[in-house]
Amino acid sequence: MKEEKVSRLSLVTGKRNENDLNAIKSVFVNHNFVDTISALVRTSDLQKVSQYLPQNDETIGFTFESSLLHILSYILSLDKEIRQDLKLITSNIDVTHENSICVSHGKLTIKLRSDIYTKSGLKLKKSTFSQGNSRFNTQMYIGRFSLTDFETFIGKNDKNYIRLLWFAENVLLDTYHFQSTFENILTRNADDDIIHMKKQGITSVKPVKFVSNVQEMKKCISPDLTISNESESMAEILEWLSYASMGGPQLTLERNIDSYISKYSSMMDVENELDISLISIKKILVPSSIITEVFENMYKSLEWGYLLTNGVKNIISAYSDNSEHSIVSDGANDVITFCNGDDYAIWEIIDSDDSHKIGAIKGN
Repeated sequence: MKEEKVSRLSLVTGKRNENDLNAIKSVFVNHNFVDTISALVRTSDLQKVSQYLPQNDETIGFTFESSLLHILSYILSLDKEIRQDLKLITSNIDVTHENSICVSHGKLTIKLRSDIYTKSGLKLKKSTFSQGNSRFNTQMYIGRFSLTDFETFIGKNDKNYIRLLWFAENVLLDTYHFQSTFENILTRNADDDIIHMKKQGITSVKPVKFVSNVQEMKKCISPDLTISNESESMAEILEWLSYASMGGPQLTLERNIDSYISKYSSMMDVENELDISLISIKKILVPSSIITEVFENMYKSLEWGYLLTNGVKNIISAYSDNSEHSIVSDGANDVITFCNGDDYAIWEIIDSDDSHKIGAIKGN
């Protein structure tokens, strides 16, 4: 019988304070690629959160097509601080067995099939998930390169950096589809960015417009949402938050789901009826600078609020700690925060074999 692996979950709770706020913000900063966000707040607080989000139809990123060579040409034409702000991923591929590229925190990560790797001349590491695999033609290799110090390594005649340029010019000539954004995207001129990308040989450049949707949920029933150290009650809170963040119809006044389909609401110990609003942002790369600003406002000024950030699942590097991202179960890399009264809770959910270390916040 094949062993079924499930995602790992960590929970930290504590009293709201400045030190823990900064620690939680660092979690969001180090979470490389978030493309889906759900926020729950009291409807009376909706404007307090919405003001920290971009306006609908503002440019939040780009999609384009490019080879590795033109990507490198483009990135190396940018100032070093801008390279640090760039986030970029290949899309529409399966990273478990296809060549892939991502950029975050000033680092380029590439993952190559064995047949391409043998032609590259590069020195890369065997992917964690190819360890123990004796079939060379199905193995994958992964490596990272500093983009902020790229010219320094070239100046020192670092063989791997020199080989990367040769590899991009002579071997990996395929064109890939990319998504990108910048941490400072809202202060950049999108038209200038598009012109600059095209000058570097990048094609099919299109701006990605920000879109958020708001759903009001009146008289939404809830269990006791008091944050505690009791694992059972916190599991119940997480279940309710997860269901509410999907606009769960059994929680609202119009509860008309057939009991044969679900008895969730009838099994709940109802403590409150809340007028809440759900803000949803789906399938666009969102800079961590926006996420941290929304969370900080929620943490400091709202009595009650929930924020879920879903990381891109099909990615080779989900965190800035250089760990390789696992897609054994489903590639989960999610961060969930909930504030209620003086307390907060943060859950991190990662794939079963991910080497990322979770639970770094001490709490109290």
